Amino acid sequence: MAVEYTCCESGFFIHILVIIFLVVFAGLMSGLTLGLMSLSLVDLEVLAKSGTPHDRKHAGNVTNYFYYCLIRTNTVSN
Repeated sequence: MAVEYTCCESGFFIHILVIIFLVVFAGLMSGLTLGLMSLSLVDLEVLAKSGTPHDRKHAGNVTNYFYYCLIRTNTVSN
């Protein structure tokens, strides 16, 4: 079932680029998920309730939508 590629065909380079892109994308999503998970939900709730209007808006968006998007994208990329 193995596919043989010669060194200088275009299909070889396309596969190498796709592999590199997928590995970098999976690493990026994992890093973003880890960074987001390091935020405490208590801190986000405090910002949502007592921060500036700008902070309230963004803290609410993070707790509602950003978790779902990052975790779903991380799952798809892996």
